[in-house]
Amino acid sequence: MPRRVMSAEAAWIVADMLGGEERSVDTVRHTADARLPRMAWKTGTSSGFRDAWAVAFNPEVAIGVWCGRPDGRGAPQLVGAKSAVPVVWEIFRGLYPANDSPWFARPAGVTQRRVCAVSGMPPGTSCGATVADWTVPGVTRHEVCGVHRRTVVTGPDGAIHSRVREVWPSEVQAFLDRSRVVAARAAHAGAAPCNPVRIVSPVAGSVYRRLGGPSERIPLAAAAESGERLWWFVDDRPLASVAPGEPLLWPLSPAR
Repeated sequence: MPRRVMSAEAAWIVADMLGGEERSVDTVRHTADARLPRMAWKTGTSSGFRDAWAVAFNPEVAIGVWCGRPDGRGAPQLVGAKSAVPVVWEIFRGLYPANDSPWFARPAGVTQRRVCAVSGMPPGTSCGATVADWTVPGVTRHEVCGVHRRTVVTGPDGAIHSRVREVWPSEVQAFLDRSRVVAARAAHAGAAPCNPVRIVSPVAGSVYRRLGGPSERIPLAAAAESGERLWWFVDDRPLASVAPGEPLLWPLSPAR
């Protein structure tokens, strides 16, 4: 007996995200090679490049393709998007040579709205470009974009300027920094931070019980502006200085 694991609205939005010609073009980098029957598809690549997967579906069929070596050895070319996806695409082209693949009807509970092109949230007064996005009223988050913030800075000539900068949560900014995605920032060092320092771990009010092990430690983490260093203090004594997102473990000692 089939059992529903998500709402019809959520399932349709996910299928729409996994389909579309734009996503295919991003994979092959050439529009002519991405002319495909309508389908939703997803890839997978195992650790060590031992397995390359691709699964695709429409209302009529679901197709899965695995590429790999019988002995389980890895190979650099065993990547889902490079090895398995072309096979899935050729199967779908064979099933629907006229590009007449059926598609799922949009549920009545799915509507469209405009969102910030950068954050994906409803646009605020400082947002620039917007794009159309699917939403489920009463379910989809409706908080206005807080990434784009207008700040006042003093230029080298002493003049005051108003600029819009991107202010991401520190966890997101750390990911963007690792991915070398540079956000728009205020050009002058006099711009004040927009996010106050916030302790993430330990949670306020938490109680820890010592088990007597030799290496008991508590993880310390805080959210702050990217680029700032954080100083941790224990009983007004400095413990360590770390960058936002950098892990720090505090060794426990018996209380006095």
